[in-house]
Amino acid sequence: MGAEPAGRPRRGDRPAIAAWGRAKAGNGQVVLVSGEPGLGKSRIPAALAERLHAEPYIRLRYFCSPYHQDSALYPFIDQLGRAAGFARDDPPAAKLEKLEAVLARAAPPDEDVAFLADLLSLPGSERHPLPNLSPQRKKRTLEALNRQLEGLARQQPVVMHFEAPHWIDPTSRELLDLIVEHVRSLPVLLIMTYRPEFQPPWTGQPQVTMLALNRLDRRDRTALVAQIAGGKALPDEVVAQIVDRTDGVPLFVEELTKNVLESGVPALGIPTTLHDSLMARLDRLGSVRRVAQIGAAIGREFFHALSRAVSRLPEDELHTALGRLVASELVFQRGTPPDAVYAFKHALVQDTAHGSLLRSSRQQLHAQIAEAFETHSPELIDGQPELFAQHYAEAGLAEKSATYRGKAGRRSVARSAMTEAAAQFQMGLDQLALLSDDPERQRQKLEFWSALAAVLNAVKGFAAAETGQAYDRARELWEQLASPSEFLQIPQWGVSLSPEPRRTRPGAAPRRGCAASERRAQRFRRACSGSPLLRCNPDVDRQVCFIPPTSGGSACAL
Repeated sequence: MGAEPAGRPRRGDRPAIAAWGRAKAGNGQVVLVSGEPGLGKSRIPAALAERLHAEPYIRLRYFCSPYHQDSALYPFIDQLGRAAGFARDDPPAAKLEKLEAVLARAAPPDEDVAFLADLLSLPGSERHPLPNLSPQRKKRTLEALNRQLEGLARQQPVVMHFEAPHWIDPTSRELLDLIVEHVRSLPVLLIMTYRPEFQPPWTGQPQVTMLALNRLDRRDRTALVAQIAGGKALPDEVVAQIVDRTDGVPLFVEELTKNVLESGVPALGIPTTLHDSLMARLDRLGSVRRVAQIGAAIGREFFHALSRAVSRLPEDELHTALGRLVASELVFQRGTPPDAVYAFKHALVQDTAHGSLLRSSRQQLHAQIAEAFETHSPELIDGQPELFAQHYAEAGLAEKSATYRGKAGRRSVARSAMTEAAAQFQMGLDQLALLSDDPERQRQKLEFWSALAAVLNAVKGFAAAETGQAYDRARELWEQLASPSEFLQIPQWGVSLSPEPRRTRPGAAPRRGCAASERRAQRFRRACSGSPLLRCNPDVDRQVCFIPPTSGGSACAL
């Protein structure tokens, strides 16, 4: 994401350096770096990269995002796209060719290339046909990603930096579990940087080292002020005010020092909070502040072309504004316009710029961003529907947001990412709840509730309270809508096609004899076809179905 900010004393890098020595010898290591926002967590892997600049090794960087907490394998999809050098206007065939080139270094089998191309929503090819293994699609994709890491590690030692797993999606978390175990026997150093609310499950394993960052003491704060000021001497009184007010947070020390250097304010005028300091720096940028707000609304990273489409500024004005943002070091730049990508130096800077928007302006801006994505990046409609859902929700356009949540849920089901699918369907229902209730809206809710019930059945089992509540709500809506014929009758509880016996929910009727499994599967396919939200997925097909109760009012539990 560009140059790293000034930060912690070098002695904080020692655990990572020691772990790298062990990893290079083939004893893979994991370093877990925990700390509050602004304490310099990302400085640890950045400092290691500076130290290793002359060594042969492979560096892999993965970024979790609050916008993609329910997007299966988003950090790995994003990393593969960056490593392959995808351009926004690349056709699918060009992207596939670039992906094949970057994967070739690890010499993967053809099936792995096919699964990873599918993961990036790229069409298959005759060279790498996708196997017809839908029930195992998720498992095989995770194995392919794991083998890709192993193949790279056979070429050179690897440093992986996984940033912000406190925003990780469930499937990526599952893959991280596999990687942490797998790296034991590989020349791999995995560094994770995260906030304290994330509780990593890997502590206590012999290859894992914990590093909890603390706030800087007074001496280190003073030294950091001098480092940032460079050759410019600040009055002792001003340095003392900065040291006292920043409370040991390196990012605050850096921003407040730069604030003073830019403004020349006396000691009494120094902002008292990080937010106030960042706001003061944004305010001094004048008209450039609007461009920063647009970028912040787009995300932690934003593209030059999209910024122009949303801002509607002439190219020379936009170029100047972005240049001033980069010069302020609030934003870093990768590449050159019009293909440049910009990234806020820290999530707190993005949050401050975004939070400075008035509610009405923020809603209008998010609507413009979603529309610009639809126009300029239509491939994202199928590839990242949750991105559109987020922007339309921020824009207050609940119906459009719900439509994209349904699309995201279906995409997750197709990829056997059932936990993410459940979250997407639930967020769609949350958006529908904001709209007036009429028969059309009830019908939409029925589609979402029936899909959510089926997915929860796959994730938690039909005996779970959440599954039963979803089925009950779907049944209520079905009856309110006069039992529409395109939906099979929604049962009072879920039923399972799993070979393992399942308990009925508390209070459910006793189980009765059921038809052959093939007939049950056919019924499930018919039930799926009744909802545009849920098409049959073999993983769900084996576990979940909607079956109408018998004439006596009870249903089968299989």
